[in-house]
Amino acid sequence: VGFSIYNLLMNTEKTFIFDFDGVLADSEEVLFEALNYALKIFHLEEITIDDFNKYSKMELLSMRPVGKVKFYLLILVARSYMKSQNFRIKKNQLFIDIIKSCPYPCYIVSSNAKENIKSVLQSDQVHFKSIKGGISLYGKDKVLKNYPKNSIYITDEVRDIISCQKIDMEVYGVSWGVDSVEKLKSASPS
Repeated sequence: VGFSIYNLLMNTEKTFIFDFDGVLADSEEVLFEALNYALKIFHLEEITIDDFNKYSKMELLSMRPVGKVKFYLLILVARSYMKSQNFRIKKNQLFIDIIKSCPYPCYIVSSNAKENIKSVLQSDQVHFKSIKGGISLYGKDKVLKNYPKNSIYITDEVRDIISCQKIDMEVYGVSWGVDSVEKLKSASPS
């Protein structure tokens, strides 16, 4: 957070891995609706827009009185809703255009479904060597550890910063996306 992503991408000979939601696509409105849709189905208190902007999404769900099974069911319902509303998610074309100029390998690793990512990116997906989707919300470190040691992960969420720190992967947060800049800085990205 607080660095030039352009300079990083153009002048750092490393492998770049990008999160999708919040980094490559603006899915925040659909995510807000999806979480509230899932909470409503399970008769749980819905999230206010103020709380949505203040807390990480995982913190918001953790604040609800749910066990592990219901927690994962909430996630499945929210993902299903997002898939049904995929047509409303807009790609971050400006950032994708910058990535197109990057001379180093670029990948996507996301908890969003691979088919959703491909649907939103359409022809821009060819600029990424591979797309791995459907990754467990707390399991990115298990997937990311299979990438080259010199990789950099670009994210917009604290939970991804923590995952990268577990495997000593360099990680940077963007100033747009799901978690606030202050929240990202508090997790001490690279």
